[in-house]
Amino acid sequence: MISAVVISFNDEAYLEACLKHLTFVHQIIVIGSLDFEVEQKLKKQFDFHFIKNEKDDLSLLFEIATPHCQHDWILGIEANMVISTDLKNEILSKINPQKKPKIYKAKIQFDFMGKPLKFSGYRRKWTAILWPKNSRNISLAQLNSKLKTSYLGFDIFSERTTQIAKRKALKLYTKNIKPNMIDFIWKPFWILKKECIFKLCLLDGKQGFVLAYLRAFTQLKTYLFLWLKYRNLE
Repeated sequence: MISAVVISFNDEAYLEACLKHLTFVHQIIVIGSLDFEVEQKLKKQFDFHFIKNEKDDLSLLFEIATPHCQHDWILGIEANMVISTDLKNEILSKINPQKKPKIYKAKIQFDFMGKPLKFSGYRRKWTAILWPKNSRNISLAQLNSKLKTSYLGFDIFSERTTQIAKRKALKLYTKNIKPNMIDFIWKPFWILKKECIFKLCLLDGKQGFVLAYLRAFTQLKTYLFLWLKYRNLE
């Protein structure tokens, strides 16, 4: 039996579609941030437990949710990810108690502004999505089916990066780190250069460049929010 852990960073635009594709699991836990009205609306359609937590570290959020999982297997995804029928069937075939348990990774198919991106994936191409609750000293294995993750457009992705930038700024503020000109100029420029040249995002066309720009701008926003914190303006 499977407990699904879904991480949401106010991902109201995607969470409903994500939950619709989790009918095969036996428990659903949503952890992260979610508007109260949206939570109540979704609970009329889906049976899930919400854990409010403002941290932005995915591994830590999965760790926090694990003690609340009631079943032997954990399916861990983000709210903008959708489990396809092929991936669902493959997942169900892997939880056979007669098989040796493993941590299963899926290859990410990243869609941005209506286009699948081949070079500009927002994180590594493979990510662990299925593991036993007791996952110590267990080998890794790969699933054949892809995990689809998408963002509908510029505004939604930009809003999420703003939230991430604010959380990063708060973390730097608690460590008494102050911004300087290098943070405002060089670091965003370096990220844009790295994305465009070394990660070949330009080969994904307009969507790839826009994604690279948003990543660089996220870095700039982080230190802008930090600067505002020190001046009690944020």
